[in-house]
Amino acid sequence: MPGFLGRENGKSSKEMKNSNYIATRKRKREANVNALYRNSASVPDSLVAFTDEIHKVKLGKRIQKAARLNEIRTSFLKRRGREPSKAEWCESAENITVKELDRAVNVGLEAKNRRRG
Repeated sequence: MPGFLGRENGKSSKEMKNSNYIATRKRKREANVNALYRNSASVPDSLVAFTDEIHKVKLGKRIQKAARLNEIRTSFLKRRGREPSKAEWCESAENITVKELDRAVNVGLEAKNRRRG
């Protein structure tokens, strides 16, 4: 999402470092679990392939939600000629909370980056 790149979402650099650290730990833990699951003799290959497909669908849904939020932000920008505040953005996005908005944007970006890599 071009509009989200480089955005800190109102977080301090310490909070950003901490959230990046937590996200990295989650990815490593997930990779370890997936490797264990794939290498298990008791798990059929067809089940591994099926879970991979489910994972791709989940990533796609997260990316779509973040893209919809970006469209709302872009639309607001075109109409009003300025970036929306978080409150205005939340209101335009069907009254979600600021916390939900931040999470959806961050999770969507992370999903997009995972899909690429």
